[in-house]
Amino acid sequence: MDRHLCDYATYLAAVCERGGYDDRQSAEDAVHIVLGVLGRRIGPVMAREVATQLPAEAGEALIAGSAATMTSWDVTTFVTRVAHAAGTLEQEAAADAEAVLSAITDTVSGTQLKGILSRIPSDYAGLFDVPERVEPT
Repeated sequence: MDRHLCDYATYLAAVCERGGYDDRQSAEDAVHIVLGVLGRRIGPVMAREVATQLPAEAGEALIAGSAATMTSWDVTTFVTRVAHAAGTLEQEAAADAEAVLSAITDTVSGTQLKGILSRIPSDYAGLFDVPERVEPT
């Protein structure tokens, strides 16, 4: 099913609010970096599935990052990769990741969220603003 549950402006507004960004460009940069790194983490198949539920611009960033082979990183390595890609400190990268990924929970279906969370370690749950890992059914 190819449906986008919200438009890019709505998604970006949620990211801006959660991340406390001063301008749209900073939020957009965070979206593209974080989703690119997440795409690499979850791999191309899941990235394509999730992208169908994200606004087109966000989905493209997720898919672009997934061109590489799926990798297995813990949350610390994920945040380090975001920091490296953004040229920021890890504390700022963690805040960016939380703003971008927690906004996804309002965008994707419960099934897709379960799919994402089932492919990553439970310590990522905090970045998605969910209390614990959701086990696949």
